[in-house]
Amino acid sequence: MLRTAISDAHNVSKLDSWARWWSLLAVCGFVIAFFVIPDEGAQRELFQGLLAVPWLISLFLVSYRPIWSERLIQLMLVTVLYLGVTALWFDISDSRHLLRALREVCYVICWLLLVGFACTRNPGLVQKLLLPLYLVASLAAIVFILQYGLHNDWSIDEPMVPGWKFGNQNRLAKTYGVMLFLGVGGLYLLQGAWRKGLALFNIYLAVAVILLTRSKGAAYAVVLTLPFLLLMDEHIKSVLKRHWRSLSVLLLIAAGLVLALGVVSDFSGDGWSNRNFIWPAALQEWLQHPWFGYGYMRDAEIVGTNGEIFSHEHNLPLALLRQSGLVGFALFLGPLLWLVVLCFRGPTVMQRMWGVVLVYCLFASLSGGKFPLVRPEDSWFWTWVPIAFALAANMQKKDLENRLG
Repeated sequence: MLRTAISDAHNVSKLDSWARWWSLLAVCGFVIAFFVIPDEGAQRELFQGLLAVPWLISLFLVSYRPIWSERLIQLMLVTVLYLGVTALWFDISDSRHLLRALREVCYVICWLLLVGFACTRNPGLVQKLLLPLYLVASLAAIVFILQYGLHNDWSIDEPMVPGWKFGNQNRLAKTYGVMLFLGVGGLYLLQGAWRKGLALFNIYLAVAVILLTRSKGAAYAVVLTLPFLLLMDEHIKSVLKRHWRSLSVLLLIAAGLVLALGVVSDFSGDGWSNRNFIWPAALQEWLQHPWFGYGYMRDAEIVGTNGEIFSHEHNLPLALLRQSGLVGFALFLGPLLWLVVLCFRGPTVMQRMWGVVLVYCLFASLSGGKFPLVRPEDSWFWTWVPIAFALAANMQKKDLENRLG
């Protein structure tokens, strides 16, 4: 009997070790694939085959208590479940739509739990991820720039449009906006001159991509996020606690710079690619169902105030209001803002780095975000990817280790 118990414990230990290493490789592979796999269908297949199925199997085989006992995870899981439930009042008779909503809820929940497990079992996961991520993202950026230069005879009169990856130049720019701030975080987290040099090279390329795409949403988001970089340095952070007025002044300066760059004149002039027609229409539709919204839509097309049909709301808060109402708006943004505060209050550079990235993602989503409940695609890189890593960075590791066995 004792021998059987020892054998069972040994098997559990092997399964746990397998789950730990597989989660490390799966998370790193999935994040890096955003710059490699050109097709969103292939990205979803990678998610299912590399992440979801093997890890969920191990979830039932390994004897540990799940990560969802962490309060932050609980709040985000409730949010995701509610966003999926809203599909019921959009069209309860459409079983295919309901199954789609259920599938996308499972995608997001699996991702949040997997990253939490992987980061807890592999404390240095982010540092291991950053170097190959810098390398692959930098190589992809060089390819984009070379294609752009050769196609336009090295003239920069036209914006750079991705040819084989990302839906349009705005998605490309927002993705590299995340890479810019991850590069800054790498300057603090990584050791060694060549590692810091790769992080710096990644920053330069990210800035080049954003400028060449001429994405106003990504550029303004970067400018507005710059003051928050001061909170990544512990010494500067302690100074700002005593001189919080300095941060307020810097934020006002950043806002003034955005105004000087023409954000108001651009919007009143060309409407930011018709946002001046889309956003008022989204607000009008939300006011018809203010509390619970229209529900998660099969197709989020919206008729602008000019009568033209647009693909979606192009604004994350408006998408939440229109489809999930004030309840969904509060459930999503409330925990997310709390997570940002916890990141900046945290004692580690890792937490503060993800806080900066989340601030950037919030600003970037104001100009082109859509309803967050989607299958794995490009927009995940500035929504669920940083949310999952920020949640993991803020978990109480000692408590989690006890829960995980």
